[in-house]
Amino acid sequence: MPTEIPPSRDQPIVTWASPVVGGPLGRHALTAGRSAVSAVRIFVVAALAMFGVGVLFQGRCFGTDWKSPGSLSHMCSSGLIDKYQSMVSPSGGAASLNPPDAPIGSTIPQFPDLIAAPGTRGLIHLLGAFVPGGSLGEQSEVFFAFAMTLDAAALAFVVIGTARVLGFRRRWRVASVGLSAVLVFAAPGSFDLVAIALAVWALVLWIDDFAHPGRGWLSGILLGLAVLVSPVALLVLAAVLIHGLRTRGAKLRQLTALTCCAIGTAAAGAALDPSFPGTMQYWLSYGVGPGSLWWLANIGGVAASQGLEVGLALGIVVLILVVLGACAARRPDIWKFETVLSVTLVSSFVALPALPPQASLWLIPVAALTAPQWAVQLPWMFCEVFFAVCLSLYRLETADPGKGVATWILVVFVLARLASIVALLIYKPVDDGFTTPRGWLTSTRHVRLRADPPAKSASADALATPDEVFGDLWGNGDADDSGSSEQR
Repeated sequence: MPTEIPPSRDQPIVTWASPVVGGPLGRHALTAGRSAVSAVRIFVVAALAMFGVGVLFQGRCFGTDWKSPGSLSHMCSSGLIDKYQSMVSPSGGAASLNPPDAPIGSTIPQFPDLIAAPGTRGLIHLLGAFVPGGSLGEQSEVFFAFAMTLDAAALAFVVIGTARVLGFRRRWRVASVGLSAVLVFAAPGSFDLVAIALAVWALVLWIDDFAHPGRGWLSGILLGLAVLVSPVALLVLAAVLIHGLRTRGAKLRQLTALTCCAIGTAAAGAALDPSFPGTMQYWLSYGVGPGSLWWLANIGGVAASQGLEVGLALGIVVLILVVLGACAARRPDIWKFETVLSVTLVSSFVALPALPPQASLWLIPVAALTAPQWAVQLPWMFCEVFFAVCLSLYRLETADPGKGVATWILVVFVLARLASIVALLIYKPVDDGFTTPRGWLTSTRHVRLRADPPAKSASADALATPDEVFGDLWGNGDADDSGSSEQR
């Protein structure tokens, strides 16, 4: 099996970044030659540092209740705080969970996303119960501290879980999670990091379940909780099901247990939220939001009736999943798990009626899993940052004309962002020393080796990629279960 080939010192990005990470502290940032735990610890600290930059931006709204138009120009507006303030009780703690009658953040034009998911509302209610009484601003600041602590812990679990799925020796891939600039403006505004952590560890347990049978139900419960916090996790569940279409025997029973537990957990959580039907009706009838192609169509004068666009968008997502399932079932040798996962997320994101900045957090571990080059990831990160800035300034322009940016500027960055997201999927990434394409529309006849594969060693044989793990576990449905277990 090929060994991992990290970027060399001759590559432009490494040459440019060396003075930044060099000097007195440079030797402490090296991951080569360190243990797996030490290397992952470095990436956890790096991820928390990027997350901390975003928290510092939010600090500029302290003392303003996050309500003044200046919160948009200072890049510290937060849908999470807006949602908390719509639920907060004057005496302290979270009040009723009824859906708002007006759009989230009615004093400042906002656009609805899935911030009102039952799991998110439950977390707001839980953390709000520990907030002492006081003014709205004081309560919001305490809640913000609790929420950011939870998000920081979730981010650490995302990094560790991604390293566990990839293999602890693939340090350069895990580094793309810890050093992602997407965390700066996208992470502090939602609980999506909690959902991502649950989904990543659901995959970790799903892989381990084949070595230790009987834990598929736990993986399903974690994935169901992730769906409650962010419905984007439904796409992860769809990817697992699509890739497991050809399973048989014990593997099929384990996949069934995961699916039933995930759906049951999500349904039970939604049933416990009495406002869930009203919240869904509100979201479905509101229309589309910036960041999506549907919003660009509205800008261009092509608009459907109120609420119809959301239904059409969701129908297209379902159609994409059906087509992907048919393709994966016909050519399982090409449609590996990370390919199915990346195509599912990226194609669905392009079709969704709204694509807020926090949605791109889901692409961070996927980008590490598919291992694209940094030359592809860095433009995507920059486009995400610029899109978040332009979106905030566009909302400022809507609230206070003449203070923000024009619509056409946001349109440019929406297109640039979508193009960079698609580039993550179709660009030919590095494949552990080979140039074997791992993106969409790949074929074995396009494979071109950069160099002769290095000789196998015991350490290399012990290192398995997610391709090989999921391929050996699920196979094509022809090999028996014991054979795949012995092979692994």
